[in-house]
Amino acid sequence: MPLFVVSIVLTLVAAATFARRLDRLGAKFGLSEVSIWLLTAIAADGPEVSSALVALIKGAHDASVGIIVGSNMFNLAAMLGVSALLVGSVLVPRKTLLLEGTAGLLVTAIVIALLLGWAPVAAAIVMLACVVVPYLVLVVGGYELACRVGLRRVARLLLDQDTGDAPKSMQA
Repeated sequence: MPLFVVSIVLTLVAAATFARRLDRLGAKFGLSEVSIWLLTAIAADGPEVSSALVALIKGAHDASVGIIVGSNMFNLAAMLGVSALLVGSVLVPRKTLLLEGTAGLLVTAIVIALLLGWAPVAAAIVMLACVVVPYLVLVVGGYELACRVGLRRVARLLLDQDTGDAPKSMQA
């Protein structure tokens, strides 16, 4: 038990240090808040993804699926549940929920299909690119870039056209 507690403390200190330094680097290089959030999320999901890949390589497909699905469920429950407990409620605008929820569900479904052997690696990579690239264009690039690359209808549906930005809830 002491080793577990020490490990948690070290993990939390390392995460806080990483987030602070990433914020400073992002500001230094002029990255948007959304870009910094995406980089933080990618880094934060590293342990789950690497654990799932190791399990997959060792032939433990069920463990891989459990890690991916379980970590996503925990992250959502922790973020939304703890926030709701602390402040009483969490209001998520429909545009944000639609954008984030759709991207999250599609990526999770593709990864599960890959891990269960329902989709070959090449097909999963193409499908992931078809979800992640437009998502990044919308979230990081904003309305103008989305329109320039042919995502005008999606941008109108999901982005605030008056500001050309991601929904307000995704901004600082």
